[in-house]
Amino acid sequence: MGIRLRVHDGEPIGHALRRFKKLLERSGTARAIRAQACASHVPATGTRRTKQYIKRLKAREATLAAQCAGVQPVASLKDAHAKFKQKTGKR
Repeated sequence: MGIRLRVHDGEPIGHALRRFKKLLERSGTARAIRAQACASHVPATGTRRTKQYIKRLKAREATLAAQCAGVQPVASLKDAHAKFKQKTGKR
């Protein structure tokens, strides 16, 4: 959906801009752009949570791979949790 605006000869740029803004509002393009921008916005807490989740996931995968290979035997579940918490920094 394209919007065209013809600027008349000798028309001040301020008038043309005002007409352009009105045209955008009437067509609903501005509202659609704002809605799209809001939908793609991720708050800072969301990015932090995502990073923490990825860090925990990688630590779990590394621990599981080491256990399957027999490099890291687990004496007890409590020790496994302690090692996991140490790796991920999760309390």
